[in-house]
Amino acid sequence: MPKKIAFFFLLFANLLIFKVQGEDKIMEAFKKADVLYESEKYIDAFQVYSVLWQDLGVFNEGMLLKMASIKERSKEHEQALYYLSLYYRYFPDKKVLEKMSELAAAKDLQGYQYSDLKYFQMLWLRYELYGIGIGSFLALVFIVLIIKRMKEGSSPWSLVLTNVLILVGLGVAYHFSRPDAEFIVTHNHVALMQDPSAAAELVEWIDKGHKLPLLGKQDIWIQTEWKGQTVFIREHNAIFLN
Repeated sequence: MPKKIAFFFLLFANLLIFKVQGEDKIMEAFKKADVLYESEKYIDAFQVYSVLWQDLGVFNEGMLLKMASIKERSKEHEQALYYLSLYYRYFPDKKVLEKMSELAAAKDLQGYQYSDLKYFQMLWLRYELYGIGIGSFLALVFIVLIIKRMKEGSSPWSLVLTNVLILVGLGVAYHFSRPDAEFIVTHNHVALMQDPSAAAELVEWIDKGHKLPLLGKQDIWIQTEWKGQTVFIREHNAIFLN
């Protein structure tokens, strides 16, 4: 038994060491990319940021904004809008909304119209763990008070109703705070088809940069909406935000 305990202890210690070493390497990569960016070596900086984001799935606020800035400098506005959209999903900011609207308006792009409702939706999404934690704590407190009143022989129905409202509110907030699945068109002269088939009727040709809702997928086709009409676009012409 002592040998088994020692073995698992050593295994845990090694895993912890590897985790710390991995985090150190990631921090070094962030610093390296930031230095390259500040030195105006934008292509090299973007390559490091891309590895962090695409290969390792890690990012921070500054990284996404810098990636968007690099793509804007190179006139790749659809890529700039992609990274700004990602940033906004994780770090809701009205200034970023204004920047996206500015870039989209300059290119006459659709899908970047935001309302206060969507802004607060994203804001809740960022802090929902705190909201759920507070709501759950209040629900627990009310359960204790309900039990106490029942033991005292008093009517607990007002507390029960309040608790139900708290739980329903948490459920509604969770459901409506889910961001819509969206994608950005990545190529010019992309065909929007009436049905998921190359032989289907052509609805319209569009260029890159438009942000559209992801309504579904059928094989290589994405179902979306364009000017109030359900249309289909080939998947290789899109970059997904979810």
